[in-house]
Amino acid sequence: MSNDEEMTAQDANRETEEQETSILEALYKKGPALPIEVAVRTYSFPEDIATPLANLEQKGLVERQQMKTGEMLVLTKKGYKQVTGM
Repeated sequence: MSNDEEMTAQDANRETEEQETSILEALYKKGPALPIEVAVRTYSFPEDIATPLANLEQKGLVERQQMKTGEMLVLTKKGYKQVTGM
């Protein structure tokens, strides 16, 4: 891998981590939300939050819950602890 490719990969990882943090903070501050609402809260396009959301779900920080209004994204206890530092 060249230095340029390495920097690009590092930039992508950093951006994904920043998006994950934004998503966690948005759910903490405003509560459960539809995926489109999370995109709006984080000033992102829905397709841009798909990977960070999948990562957060895989880490057990966010989960999807079926509600009458649709599939809501909710912070788990682990996610809450990560956001609050507790």
